[in-house]
Amino acid sequence: MKKSRDPMIAAALEYESATLDALRTLDGTDSEAQIVACLRFSDALAAMEAIPERDRGLAFLMQRGRIPDFAWKRIHAAMEIFAADLSSPVH
Repeated sequence: MKKSRDPMIAAALEYESATLDALRTLDGTDSEAQIVACLRFSDALAAMEAIPERDRGLAFLMQRGRIPDFAWKRIHAAMEIFAADLSSPVH
C-alpha cells in the first residue's frame, strides 16, 4: 500500500487496515494473533483520535465504505473477553 503524505489520510488508512485485519483475525483461532490485531486496532484508533482533523479522516473512511458498521462493536467485545481472560485467576 502506498503511504500518503497527508498525516490524516495516513492515520485513516492505518485505522482502516488495522480494523479489517482485526476482523479477519477474530475469525481465526490463534488467540495470540487476535490480541496483537486488537492492540494494533487500539493503537490506530488512538492515532485517529489524536489528529485534529479526525472528522475529515472519518468522512474519508465513510466515503471508502470498507469498514463494516459492526466492526468496532465486534473488536471491542473481543478485547473485553481477552481482558477478562487475562484477569481471571489460574487454577
